[in-house]
Amino acid sequence: MTHLYMAQEFNGKTIRHFFFRRIGRIVPLYFIILFACFILTTVYGIKTVYNINTSNLLPHIFFLQGTDIFWTIPPEILFYLLFIILWRLRTTHRTFYVLIILLAISVSGHKFLMPIHEMRFNFYAQFLKVYQFFLAGLLVAEWRAKLPFNRMSGANCDFLFLAALCLMFISYPKIHTVVLSPLVGEEVWYTPLPLLATAGVILFAPYSRLGNFLFANSFMRFIGKISFSVYLLHKLVLMNMPSIVKSDMVDLALTFLTVCAVSTLTYYAIEKPWREWFTKFVKLGDTEKASNP
Repeated sequence: MTHLYMAQEFNGKTIRHFFFRRIGRIVPLYFIILFACFILTTVYGIKTVYNINTSNLLPHIFFLQGTDIFWTIPPEILFYLLFIILWRLRTTHRTFYVLIILLAISVSGHKFLMPIHEMRFNFYAQFLKVYQFFLAGLLVAEWRAKLPFNRMSGANCDFLFLAALCLMFISYPKIHTVVLSPLVGEEVWYTPLPLLATAGVILFAPYSRLGNFLFANSFMRFIGKISFSVYLLHKLVLMNMPSIVKSDMVDLALTFLTVCAVSTLTYYAIEKPWREWFTKFVKLGDTEKASNP
């Protein structure tokens, strides 16, 4: 988002474009799945993997609660609001902007935040668990052009990218219990390792031949396009996908293809039309403001 928006002038027009494009990306599909789960549960008595009912529907609508994988939605919305504040700060006090981000990252995972982390279904608590990753992305975008990675050899960039990718891989919960726990304990999430790994992958990938091979090919670009649908729908598919053959690898491949197929359908049927509508809506508002100064 730093690349797309912060290079633009901070004014009412650019804020509207940012806000409506972000809302168009997240809200329509999220609400459709949310209400579909609610209707299936409360009207037809069909339990879904996302337990949406009369007791938690409103908190989900207002992004105050996130059941199951919906937990990431409130922090994302909150970060969009924070992004506008940081965008403004960057235009007026760029050095202070960087210092604020560094300070916020440095206290992430600190013990004084632990009681808030333990508060279930609190969107502030969920945000405090992940905000450092959002901010690290802003910092990488801020410094990438100023660092001399474009003058490094391809082999060195590949090594740095691969090291960051491996560090990210071994930070996953099922893996770090075997690889990292003897070194850093169980709470790897509260160490700098996942953050450094994520920032490293984002930072080195554009300069790495391996990074471009893995992430810049047409297949991965397509997966990125449907990624939000994949995220919201993959568990529904996983929980309802029958085991067709007695082979875990074949079942995994069939499940992956089914998730991609369903996500492609929802992207073109729901996500893309709504995003185009929001884009046209904000452009229409710009036209009306220009014609009625």
